[in-house]
Amino acid sequence: MKLTNSAPRARHHRRVVFSAVLIAIVLIGYGLLFVQRETEKLQATNFYMLNIYRNYTAMMIADLDDMLIRVGQPIFHAAPSEKVIIEEIAHGRYVDDPLLHEYFVIDTNLAAIITSNPKIPILPRIAQDTIVFPTKASGSVVSTPFRCVEHNEDVIALTHAFYDEDGELLGYGVFLLDLKIINERFRAFSDYDISHIVSLFTANGLLMASNDPIDELIGSMYPAFADIQFPIKESQLNRIMQTLDGSWQLVSFAPTSRYNLIVSSGVHYINIYKQLVGVFIYLLIAFIALMVIAYRISKRTLSFELGTQASNLQARLSLQGQVEQALIERMEAEKREREHEKMLIQQSKMAAMGEMIGAIAHQWRQPLNSIGLYVQDILDAHRFGELDEAYISDVVEKTMQQLQFMSNTINDFRNFYKPDKIIGEFDLSKVVQDALRLVSLQFQNNSIEVNYEVPSEPLWCKGYENELGQAILNLLSNAKDALLGSARENRKITILLSRVGSEARLEIGDNGGGIVEANIDRIFEPYFTTKEQGKGTGIGLYMSKMIVEESMQGQLSARNIPGGACFTINLPIVREGVDEAEASEAE
Repeated sequence: MKLTNSAPRARHHRRVVFSAVLIAIVLIGYGLLFVQRETEKLQATNFYMLNIYRNYTAMMIADLDDMLIRVGQPIFHAAPSEKVIIEEIAHGRYVDDPLLHEYFVIDTNLAAIITSNPKIPILPRIAQDTIVFPTKASGSVVSTPFRCVEHNEDVIALTHAFYDEDGELLGYGVFLLDLKIINERFRAFSDYDISHIVSLFTANGLLMASNDPIDELIGSMYPAFADIQFPIKESQLNRIMQTLDGSWQLVSFAPTSRYNLIVSSGVHYINIYKQLVGVFIYLLIAFIALMVIAYRISKRTLSFELGTQASNLQARLSLQGQVEQALIERMEAEKREREHEKMLIQQSKMAAMGEMIGAIAHQWRQPLNSIGLYVQDILDAHRFGELDEAYISDVVEKTMQQLQFMSNTINDFRNFYKPDKIIGEFDLSKVVQDALRLVSLQFQNNSIEVNYEVPSEPLWCKGYENELGQAILNLLSNAKDALLGSARENRKITILLSRVGSEARLEIGDNGGGIVEANIDRIFEPYFTTKEQGKGTGIGLYMSKMIVEESMQGQLSARNIPGGACFTINLPIVREGVDEAEASEAE
């Protein structure tokens, strides 16, 4: 009779089943964690690219919108000679910019006052039926795409309503924009990153432009986005959907800041699955290997199983160790990646700290020199017997004054660079004075004369005070760099703060030679700089414009003036008068 012991065999089978379940749970959990982590990376990348595309679209339309207002507003009151000049300006832009398909300035009867095509005395009927004419409150409006019958091309209409001082409607300005050119610019703009599908929609979801070759869908709903609820109000609507070519994309949508347009950006999602399949295959091989070993062990006799139990257990532990080693190596790689990211963040902080320390050094140089002279003078006074109580008191008082100035400088810089995440009301003249105080010694050391004119009444604006101060400080630094780079001896910066209607206007001008005309339209583009290699990043003016126009709902522009350049900031005034606290301090 052959005797067997079934208890160890049963325990062994239970261990095999438990190991299989545990490995399956770990496999599924790791896969879900991997998908979540990679999806978060894709979302962060996609949202970053979405903001770039949205800002690019807003700037492209805003440039023509500004031209439309500058041409259309004065035409209704222009003398014949002035009208000719305005028509020449409009026609010059029409000839130079292929994006501008046609232009019209029309009266309330839709009769053309000026037009790119004199043969058309009235706005074409097809355009009248498609264009939504804006009200005074809505500003400029972009229409849905429609076909221009005369040229057989797809266009959109950028329309602005003009009113007189009494609020009476004067007429409209209409720019017809060529959708083919918009598509070409979208494709050219995103050529460097072909993994993204970038599209432009109207507020109700009709396709206007894309870097994907889908011209036949212009003016209709993009099929893959048919279940999206338009208009979109949130800026982070992330959806995983299948596009026309069958690939899966993580798509984000966002409205532009000033116009009834919606931008979408999609990034390929299939890469996550490819990586996930590779990880699953590796773990599945380990799982199958363990199951094969367990199955063979279960087929052996009880005596052989008991005799070889230790060696089999060692083999299992060795294989498990290999799996753990692979996981450890992956965790160490992720740890190194996080440490590298921390190092990059630290380097960025150190660069900002270096800039601030350089500015503080300019402020401290004179006080430190004065304190050094006082210390040297004490030794001379001792040698000549002048070291009495009155002399020591005088030296101590002067030294403490210098030390107090240095302490105040540290506090000024600390408060100035403190992150400001709360929207509040502030006096614009105080923000300008705070920024000037931080660079005043730099201007003195470089023989730069500053003329500052400020109105008697405070100009109250609303927004992020510290961010605006940093934008003004950047404009002052650029003016300083322009003066130092020129050959002028009489260096001068003029700062004029004034009120224009319901807006506060800050003009910062210099006599540093001005901006090259070929570059004046590009100076606010990201990473565009005219400075020497290593002396400019091209991000300062871009960030200043974003602060003023995105965070403050204002405008930042640049122009050349005789002998130099002038940057102008326009901000809405939120209220008038002097605060009670300031009035009591003045009394």
